[in-house]
Amino acid sequence: MAPTSNRNRTHYPSQRLYHLRKHIVATELLLGITSALFATLMLQWARIYIDLPQIPSLPKVRARVGSVLFFGMEKYRMHLAVETTPTLLHLSVFLFFIGLVIFFFTIFKTVAIVILL
Repeated sequence: MAPTSNRNRTHYPSQRLYHLRKHIVATELLLGITSALFATLMLQWARIYIDLPQIPSLPKVRARVGSVLFFGMEKYRMHLAVETTPTLLHLSVFLFFIGLVIFFFTIFKTVAIVILL
């Protein structure tokens, strides 16, 4: 029996859709994990931002600590990280539904059309 070469193999659309779905699911998983990591980091940062100025000291020292935290937030553009977190989560959910439609399109096209609508 002669070995078969890769160029003689035919690629069916279902194989292409399978690989496309596999890549979409991997990207969706990566975005979801990144979003969860960002959310955890933002929660920790918010706790530090709230708790650190409450240290028992003079009001002048607490004001300086709050000022340093605020200007550090402005300097490192924390608002972009806060705004990015829900965007990553929305992209993850969007890619999940695209992968779901591709999955059902290869199995049962009517269900894929219903999900798409």
